[in-house]
Amino acid sequence: MKKKRVDNRARPSQPQEVLIKGWDAIGAMFGKTGRAMIHRKKELLDAGVVFYTHFGRPPRKMIAAFPTMLMRWTCEKSVRGEKI
Repeated sequence: MKKKRVDNRARPSQPQEVLIKGWDAIGAMFGKTGRAMIHRKKELLDAGVVFYTHFGRPPRKMIAAFPTMLMRWTCEKSVRGEKI
C-alpha cells in the first residue's frame, strides 16, 4: 500500500494584509493629504506605525505602513482624547 502524501506547508487562515506605500496613500486612509501626514512623521515613526522600506529599480527609500497598525494608532489616540 502506498502512503498518502501530507502537505505540511503553513496556510494562512486569513488573507494577507496589503502594505500601504507612500504618504499620499497613508493620508488617503484618513481623508488627509500626504503633506498633512508628513507633518505627523515623527509621531508616526515614534509609535512604530510607519517604517521605511526600499522599492523599485534602483531601490529607493519609501515610507510604508500596514492598515491594521494605522487603525490601532487612531484608536489609541481617540482613547487619549486626541484628534487625528
